[in-house]
Amino acid sequence: MKLVTLFALLACLSQSDLISGQTDTVTTFYDNKSQKEIYQTDDGVKNGPYQIFHDSGELWQVGNYSNGELIDEWSVYNHNGILIQSSQYVKNVLHGQQKYYFDNGVIKQLLIFKEGVLDGAAQLYANQSLLSNSYLSEVIRFKDGKKNGRYIKYNEVGDSVIIGQFKSDLRSGVWKHYNETGSLIKEEKFINDISKNTFYYYITGELKKQTFSLNDSISIQFGYYESGELKSKLDLLNSSAHGNYIEYYISGLEKMTGKFFENRKTGKWEFFLEDKTKKEYNYN
Repeated sequence: MKLVTLFALLACLSQSDLISGQTDTVTTFYDNKSQKEIYQTDDGVKNGPYQIFHDSGELWQVGNYSNGELIDEWSVYNHNGILIQSSQYVKNVLHGQQKYYFDNGVIKQLLIFKEGVLDGAAQLYANQSLLSNSYLSEVIRFKDGKKNGRYIKYNEVGDSVIIGQFKSDLRSGVWKHYNETGSLIKEEKFINDISKNTFYYYITGELKKQTFSLNDSISIQFGYYESGELKSKLDLLNSSAHGNYIEYYISGLEKMTGKFFENRKTGKWEFFLEDKTKKEYNYN
């Protein structure tokens, strides 16, 4: 009787082993009866190639599972069958390149992940009017998920138009802006993402305006003629014209005075003609 029981137990164990090692191909469907997914399972756990389709029948995503976790490259397609995203995974976590594409198939973004966080030089592309190609528009460097290091913005012909630095997600140091001919037109100094001093230049390289921060919200801006003479003086609050304004003729005589309130002229403004006659206008 004990021997029979042992054989029965062994038989059950053998049957259980066969079931636990079973590999199945699973197909699921949408409510409209169109095919939704095709994938394989081992013991009910996704393992191997995976495909999912749009409800209209076109391939949507394709990738691989290993013991229920996303691995290797996963691709995403739009309704027209054009690749719009590809990502690299290691054990369900983004690791490696992740690419995004415009609807015409040209590259839109290239990101680098390390164990699930952005780490490396991210490349952003512009695709004006969805033409057949795109151009590199920005390079943003990341470290441990934060913007960190040199930043460059490019125009459509590949010239750098903005160059700066990030430190722990915050703009830091001097940021330089260039026009389409490569001339420096603006320099801005940041400390912890707060603008402290800004210099604007004429195409000739002469100083046009300069802004000095008195604290985190209040600053003062001086404007200059291309020949170097003082042109204007303006109070700013949170980068908006707010407070006193004085403008001068190139000769140094006052041209107009007044006050701003949140970028709008307010109160009495005085206008001085070069013959020293004066006009007034009330903006209340």
